[in-house]
Amino acid sequence: MIGKGPVKSNAILSSSIFEHGVNWRPEIKKVVQMLPSLNLHFLPEPFQALKPFQVQKATAVGLASILFFGMQWCYSWPLAAGIGLACSAVTVLSEAFLRQNDDMNTDWTNRDFDRKSALFSVALRLTLLPAIVGLATASGILPLQSVGAHILAGNKKIILLAALIGPIAEEILFRGFLQERMEDLANLADRHLSPLPQAAKEWFAIVSQTVLFGSLHITGTQVVNQSKRFVVFCSTSFLGLILTLAKKEDKSLLSPIAIHSAQNSGIVLGLLGGSRLGKALC
Repeated sequence: MIGKGPVKSNAILSSSIFEHGVNWRPEIKKVVQMLPSLNLHFLPEPFQALKPFQVQKATAVGLASILFFGMQWCYSWPLAAGIGLACSAVTVLSEAFLRQNDDMNTDWTNRDFDRKSALFSVALRLTLLPAIVGLATASGILPLQSVGAHILAGNKKIILLAALIGPIAEEILFRGFLQERMEDLANLADRHLSPLPQAAKEWFAIVSQTVLFGSLHITGTQVVNQSKRFVVFCSTSFLGLILTLAKKEDKSLLSPIAIHSAQNSGIVLGLLGGSRLGKALC
């Protein structure tokens, strides 16, 4: 769970998230639903060839960027919107010029995958994590990441961000946007610098994206005990690897989103339940 960015301290995190009061009006939903069906005939030919799900990807990246940078990293909303627009533009350019190959055109909302395996992963996390984290919390072991303190304090906004909004935004940006941009870089190197084995290109994208995912979870003061930064880095990077392999296997972001949300929700439930249990035993 990325609890904050490098620009604000944890002391003001809970008050700065949502302080601008985002107004999620129904009109926004209508616009998002309308975007895939827009007439693109006025654009150059590569853009006209974009499929609806590719336009949806660009829209999702823009919205996820706004949520990630505006709510999780507490950037100003205009800056977050600018970053979202830039990421959407990069996605459109990539889909139009670099990812014409059908094997690379991943529909993030693809539902044709082994749902039983995904549900098992979700159920396992929602069952085991609350018990493990709860017992640790009741025993007085504090969470390594500072966002855990806000959860233990019962901050509902942070809980919502950690359990639902964060996993959705992070999966779209890391397993979706960043993963595919790393694939683009590997393919460009393969075409213009030196031929690369397919496995090498795939693992370059997987490892680079996973390492960045782990690194962003230890920036600033996110880790309470700085001596534990490597532990947090390894654990979050390993989670990122699992989520990346899930996306690769299912060719969809739905399963990684579900698994990530279950992971964070299990930890949240464990922290809250363990805190109550610890108070009851005292």
